[in-house]
Amino acid sequence: MVAMTAEGAKLYSYIFPESPAFPIPRLEPIWSRQLSAITKSHPTLVEWQGRKLVFIGTESRYLDVFDLSNFLEPEDLGSIPSHFASDIVSAPTAFNWRGHLLIVYTSGNTGDVYVLADPLVAKQRVQYYLTLGPGRTSSSPAPVLDGAGFAVGLDQGPGDGKLYVLRFDDLFTEQDGRVVLKSNPSVYAREDLPSGLCASFAVSDETNTIYLGDSRSHVYAYDVAGRRFLWRNDAAAGLFSNRSPALTEDLVIFPAGTRGAGGKLVAVDRASGRTAWVKTFQAAAQTAPVVLTAPGARGILEGGSNGWLALLDMTGNMVQAVKIAETGLPDPYAQGVSGELSFVGYAGVTTDAQGAKGWWILSRLDFAALSIDPGVPPGQEAKHGQAYTATVRFKTDYEAWHDLPGVPVDADVNGKPVQLLDVSGGELPKVTTGGKTFYLLTPTPVGVNEYEVRFNWTAMAGPDGKAVLTAWINLVRGRVTQAWPEADTTNNLVQAEVQVEGVDLYVTNFGVVTDPVRQCYSTSASVVAGNKSDRQLTTRVKFYGPDGTQTRQVTLPPNGQVPLTFSFDAPCKTGTYSLRVTINEARAVEEIDYTNNEARCTYRVIGLPEGECKRPSDSWTVEYTCYDICCDDEGNCSCCQPYKVPVSYSQRVKVTVNLDTGFGGWNRWFEGYPWAEPFGKYGNEIRDKHRTKAGYMVYLDVTTDYWTDWERKVPSCPCVSRFGGSGQGPCEVEVRFPFDVYAGGPEKKLVNRIFLVPEKPRGSWQNTWKLPPCEGYFREKNPEAAWYPVFVPDKNTPDGDYEITVIVHPHGFTGLGAEPVCQTVKVPIRIRGVVWDDFAPGVG
Repeated sequence: MVAMTAEGAKLYSYIFPESPAFPIPRLEPIWSRQLSAITKSHPTLVEWQGRKLVFIGTESRYLDVFDLSNFLEPEDLGSIPSHFASDIVSAPTAFNWRGHLLIVYTSGNTGDVYVLADPLVAKQRVQYYLTLGPGRTSSSPAPVLDGAGFAVGLDQGPGDGKLYVLRFDDLFTEQDGRVVLKSNPSVYAREDLPSGLCASFAVSDETNTIYLGDSRSHVYAYDVAGRRFLWRNDAAAGLFSNRSPALTEDLVIFPAGTRGAGGKLVAVDRASGRTAWVKTFQAAAQTAPVVLTAPGARGILEGGSNGWLALLDMTGNMVQAVKIAETGLPDPYAQGVSGELSFVGYAGVTTDAQGAKGWWILSRLDFAALSIDPGVPPGQEAKHGQAYTATVRFKTDYEAWHDLPGVPVDADVNGKPVQLLDVSGGELPKVTTGGKTFYLLTPTPVGVNEYEVRFNWTAMAGPDGKAVLTAWINLVRGRVTQAWPEADTTNNLVQAEVQVEGVDLYVTNFGVVTDPVRQCYSTSASVVAGNKSDRQLTTRVKFYGPDGTQTRQVTLPPNGQVPLTFSFDAPCKTGTYSLRVTINEARAVEEIDYTNNEARCTYRVIGLPEGECKRPSDSWTVEYTCYDICCDDEGNCSCCQPYKVPVSYSQRVKVTVNLDTGFGGWNRWFEGYPWAEPFGKYGNEIRDKHRTKAGYMVYLDVTTDYWTDWERKVPSCPCVSRFGGSGQGPCEVEVRFPFDVYAGGPEKKLVNRIFLVPEKPRGSWQNTWKLPPCEGYFREKNPEAAWYPVFVPDKNTPDGDYEITVIVHPHGFTGLGAEPVCQTVKVPIRIRGVVWDDFAPGVG
């Protein structure tokens, strides 16, 4: 079988393969011929006096003619000008009138019809044009009255059109063997239409009836002999159409669609004009439908402006849709499947802006991946690093007139491709296309067949401790770059998950406890170390922070987790920083998966707040919109007549600071030293809790109590809507010292500002805030001191009366006129003397 296509300004010819090929071949034309200009016309094949001729119009005034009698070496017979035409857009039609070859075609941009008589006989060749009126004649002339005449449409815009029927005997006569136009040619029939007629016709030779649709998708049946309309159908009226209908034994299939508004394929009963069914598409139906006639392959093909080719059954149900063309092209006329569909038997051609595609019709096609056996004994786990042989069962089931050359298959383990083998251990046949090589099941004869394919694999677990084995047939996946256009591929893939025995250590839930953190201040990061195995294991966890690496040895219970915390000082420069933590970095413990042995996180460092804030309370008023309830006579009620209701709200924060220079009896460690006597025997009966000496530990905590009545007084009127939101307790409490202190951290570092640590989550309405543990100071004397929340005034602090500033930074409900609340408290402290002078007078 051969196919001929017109693409751009060339005519191409192809020879179809005798049967489907795989991979899908790219056919090269056996020849091409240059046309006079680009074309949107379809080539017309005419057999005349033993010769095979092709006539094709161009977007110019020329009709090109070729002799294909010797198909492999066609002869260019030249271009015939049509003097008043500039766009021969539709396919010409050939007629035999009294032994004369008449080629009838329309001009596209005028209301003229051209008749070329005896184009092969130079002495008899003559051309006439018939003017039908203002407008465009763009439909292909349809043969009627047993070839004695033709029907043609006149497009006069969306609101007017004409149907003409012309008989050759009314137009021409013979003189001296030549075709001569009569001096008074007449029109056989002329009918007015409510819209332009730009599409071609479907013709019933048996009844001399033609079927047509105008540009607004009114569908008609017209009795040519009786010169009357039989019926009109408006099931798709309003949509645009410029394509001809197709016929079955009892239906007219008509396409319609406006780009952007969707499309329809309408089936109309040929006898009555009643709508049999309507299929709606998301895109415009913009090709003439094709009714398949191959045995076992009954159906209707329709192309859409979105590039899809749809196959419907004879009742309008979708059987299959295949994306075959691109969209988004500069020329809107060429969007999607925009050309002609041509099918004969089991073979066909579709055309679009990218070129032509050849097709084979298969009446039924179903491939399946039935099962996959990993080869691991039942009830056992795969052993890490051990080799196994998996078995896959595939099935092919199809009906066709010819065996398929093969079906693509592939498989992988954890996403890595494997080598496929037949039952004897030999590698399956391969093909290469699209730059990739993949396997084929072959031979694959017509009917139902099952196949067994094997592959070897080595047990290696994925991130979840499992090996995932996947096999598929006729899917574009992995190495497979082409597949047969199967309607249902839901059963084309099979998977098996295999638990792999082995150790898997991991770290998870890694993040900074406080984000953002203030510059230069201490914070911590938390992480969870885990063990996916049935054994207790000891390993190392490494934390990479801004001030170096911290290493912890951790013992993990079987299939358990251990939370860890790493303290570090934030950088003294604002910005975004990253942290990293690893487990089993040296791989001292052999694992099945190392991809989850590292975790990373980022955190923000922000600057220190400036100034003080003192706004312990705030109040504001909001207006709620209420409505009355209105009911109609039938008892249907709704909200109506809105009115405003003002409501006042408030919020406040209460702050209590506890400063204790006696530190709750902790100075029992200094019992017997002369300086401690004025404070009580053990330091827990201090007469003045705000008096101390430089170098002595001082306890401090802050209690915050936030309250608001926000939206607790919402009006109880009908249909009222809340504003939403809630008040938030303090998130930061800062202490500023008028002298340098030691506070928090493992190093003896002097600071004058520090943020307290809450006992409850930040934002809680009631909370207690304490100093960070003063690690390291006096630790050599008492290790327990490392956990006490104290500060120690620098021993060089001069005697004096000072104030410690406690700032509860802004928080609470904001918006709708509400301002955040905050509080600043000044706490007096008196320093007299230096603690070290009492230990060793005269020694600094």
